Amino acid sequence: MHTHPDGAFHSCIDDEYPILTLPGSLSIVIPDFANIKIRSILSEMMVYRLIINEWKLQSKEEVKDLFKIIG
Repeated sequence: MHTHPDGAFHSCIDDEYPILTLPGSLSIVIPDFANIKIRSILSEMMVYRLIINEWKLQSKEEVKDLFKIIG
């Protein structure tokens, strides 16, 4: 999980120098240096999954399948 100053996106640096390199790894990006309301995180974050050496943006439906939110 990491953040950027503006939107939630995967930068060129994120793509070229990933910390996680195993297929299926997830990269969660929260916008605005995470200076947002906690209730907004789920709707504003972007989730990318490493598939065949490429980070693929996951749809909101795919994200719901990946995570179980309790509370």
